[in-house]
Amino acid sequence: MPAPMVSTFSTPSDLSPPSKLLVIPLRFIGDGVLTIPMIAALRAHLPQARIDLFGPATLANLFEPSPLLDGVYTEPGPKAEAKAALADLLSSQRYDTVILARRSVSQALALKRAGVPRRIGFDEQRFGWPLGYKRWGWGLTDSIRFPELTTTVPQAKTYASLLAPLSVPADTIERHMHLQAWTTQQDEAAAQTLLAKFGLSPDDRLAIIHATSASKEKSIPLERFVASVQRLHEAGFCCMALGTAQDAETYDRLQQAAMVPIANLCGQSTLRQSLAIMRHATLFLGLDSGPVHLCAAVGVPHIIALYGPINEQQWRPYPYNGHFTPVFNTALDCRPCAPKVCRHNRCRMDLSSQAILSAVDTHLKQLAPSPGHRGASEPVTGIAQGMGGREGESIPGSHRDA
Repeated sequence: MPAPMVSTFSTPSDLSPPSKLLVIPLRFIGDGVLTIPMIAALRAHLPQARIDLFGPATLANLFEPSPLLDGVYTEPGPKAEAKAALADLLSSQRYDTVILARRSVSQALALKRAGVPRRIGFDEQRFGWPLGYKRWGWGLTDSIRFPELTTTVPQAKTYASLLAPLSVPADTIERHMHLQAWTTQQDEAAAQTLLAKFGLSPDDRLAIIHATSASKEKSIPLERFVASVQRLHEAGFCCMALGTAQDAETYDRLQQAAMVPIANLCGQSTLRQSLAIMRHATLFLGLDSGPVHLCAAVGVPHIIALYGPINEQQWRPYPYNGHFTPVFNTALDCRPCAPKVCRHNRCRMDLSSQAILSAVDTHLKQLAPSPGHRGASEPVTGIAQGMGGREGESIPGSHRDA
């Protein structure tokens, strides 16, 4: 499918170049990371302009040290407070251009009510009637068509397509099509202290295990990780978990089931401190979620991502020059799909531990036997295939759909 195109009802491009812009990314960490190439190209194209960002606390923490932005404003969690905060920000700052990377008709209309002259965002929901068709673009002056479910266009490029109405040259976008992550000296020092607290060193061969997600539609039975965690431990890896305090209990159960140590750092670090820890990791194994893209941004050389209903080509870590293997169920013709309308969830519930273990073994073969080696930079081209059929015993308390 071709790259997203500017819709035919976009505002004419005879407006003066913007001087004060606001970027509103999606609320999720992974989406925030994937907007970085777009923001970098925007900064290169408009070096004298003021560029601010409005997002939740996690993204604010991620972007605060960024030289690409002039201001970072935190979006409150409750929806009513978030609406009020955005209205206050628009009223006080008087932006001439807002790039809305969310697919939100309510926020698009809020920008219009605030009198923002240039309002750029996505339009055209993927599904027609009766699956809940609506136009995201009401209230926008410039709209970009969002790609189809089966697109092969990486999401980072889709976000960068929002720059088309601003006439940002294609070569400028391409030059800045790379992920970035920023940490402070304080973040790095805190990361070192936290690793030491768990008896770990940056010189250890570290593997990040990520078995939790804020989205239920991405989860798989926890027992599917057991064999791979055991294999990594046998190969000399120190397995560790990063996440929120609410995630900690999940990894306690995984450690008990695998009967190998997992350093459970959940709830112990800020997002940027987690980034500083990720810089020392050799391998990531986990669900398709924000940490996949964070690890790509800091250059973790081996990434294995587990996909359920989500399009692995669209949502792969991109750009990324390391070893990457997407693991997904190839036995289903219905994926990728809209997880909220799926009735069986076989794409994730039938993803086998053997498929995951095969991907781990592929990466272990590419690693030198010495613990200090961090891998090469050629991408993995093979795809580990998920096999149909449920397997194994449930870990007590783990999520299993009937």
